[in-house]
Amino acid sequence: LSLCLQCPRDVRLVQDETGMGLVAAQFVTGFFRKMMSGAEEWQVVAEFMTQADNVLRSGTLPEESEHPGFYDWWKKMEFLVAFGTGKKLQAEKNYPSRYLLHAALANSDVPPLVVRLLLALYPDSIYLQAPSPQNDPSMEGSWPIHLACLTRDYIPRYYESQMMGSS
Repeated sequence: LSLCLQCPRDVRLVQDETGMGLVAAQFVTGFFRKMMSGAEEWQVVAEFMTQADNVLRSGTLPEESEHPGFYDWWKKMEFLVAFGTGKKLQAEKNYPSRYLLHAALANSDVPPLVVRLLLALYPDSIYLQAPSPQNDPSMEGSWPIHLACLTRDYIPRYYESQMMGSS
């Protein structure tokens, strides 16, 4: 992350050897665990799926004391989605949560379930035009649907396919 802090405009280009960026990696760390079989097989973490389903139904994030693992994971996810805009962030609170949907839709590294969670938590953001992104000022004033149409599709890893039908 320290290299990303030095080059915030290029943060969306940071990927591992499989093409996974920072946001997708954070998603995987919460929702998947390697199976103990020794093979490169992954399984969905049921607790995280249950919490995500609760957020989608209620539109509220659980309290930190209720589900500290999911809460911590989500706060990191929000930071990384905002960080992906290329704007220098001093802390999580620097980026308005009402524009996290815009940041997510403009980043092809954001899984669809994260977009759905942002829609559930910040439903009014769908009615807001995008602020000027540092990496592409021409996007200022775009509606979320425009950002989604202009961004490449998220490419799921093979082990994510088991959750794609349910999310």
